[in-house]
Amino acid sequence: MGHSAGKAHDETALRLSQARAEMIRSLVLAARPSLKGRLLTRGAGSLEPVSSGSGPESEAGNRSVTFRAVFR
Repeated sequence: MGHSAGKAHDETALRLSQARAEMIRSLVLAARPSLKGRLLTRGAGSLEPVSSGSGPESEAGNRSVTFRAVFR
């Protein structure tokens, strides 16, 4: 899941976070092609922040990608 720092407009932040998640997915698949079809991406924009503060460290934490393992 991609996140953004929340300084951008909501729609822009959502697109940015989706692009961030897709870029990381591409890098992972380049290293582990066997995971193709098993990795999903989702942009969260500023709707689901990782950090709740407003300082530079908080903003940097929200410019991130979170992985969640789902076993079926």
